[in-house]
Order: sequence, then C-alpha cells, then structure tokens
Amino acid sequence: MGIVAYEIAKRRPAYIHGIDILKPHTRVARSIFLGSNVESRFDTMSLGSRKLQSVLNDCYDIVLLLAVYQHVRRGLGQEEADRIFIDIINRAQTIVARVPDEDDVRLQSLIEGAGFTLSDRHKSPRGSTVLAYHRH
Repeated sequence: MGIVAYEIAKRRPAYIHGIDILKPHTRVARSIFLGSNVESRFDTMSLGSRKLQSVLNDCYDIVLLLAVYQHVRRGLGQEEADRIFIDIINRAQTIVARVPDEDDVRLQSLIEGAGFTLSDRHKSPRGSTVLAYHRH
C-alpha cells in the first residue's frame, strides 16, 4: 500500500487515504510518507469494521480497490461485501480495481451499476486485470 501510495504522491494529489487490515502495511505506509509533503492518512482496519463509516471521507477523486473485494466477500459474505463496496464506490469519481479473476464480474457489476463506465483495461504481469472506471 505504501509504495503504491508513494508513487501516486509523485503526481501531487491533495490527499491520500489508505486502509489495510494488516498493521505492518499501514505502519510502512506511514513511515514512507514521513518524507512526503502530501497530506496522508493510513488506517488499520477491516472494511467490515463498524468504524469504517467514521474514517471515510464523503468524496474521493480516485479509489483504488486492489484485489480486496474478493477477500471481503470471502470473510463477510456476498451481501455485506456488496453493501460496503457500494458505499465506497458511491464516494468516488474514478475507480481503479485489480480483479484476480476477470470472469468473477460481481465487483464490476457493482461499479457499473453505480454509474461508472469502463475506460481502460490492463493485464498485469501476475495475470490479474486492472480496470479503470469513470463516472459518467
């Protein structure tokens, strides 16, 4: 998370907010950003946490969903995962999602159902697919 966020920070965004379930990931991200002028926040929590609503901003320019939907769905079930991701998706103007299995179209359906259009597709070296969506 921290390295991806740092690379994004080179483009000088106003703010970066990262959420990860693993404390070492958020710790590393915070350390990386000690040397950055970009305002940042990194929270350690499950997306199924009751605290999620209190840490999310109302609106994000870009939301990165990097192969996280499948983990949340496996842990919390389809209905709860959909509810969480619909809320996150509705806060964004652009979504970049890495999907390990492009044939599992549930996340793509949620994004498109929220008024987004697929604008770019890229096959990653590890075999997953990266999809970029923009709100109409």
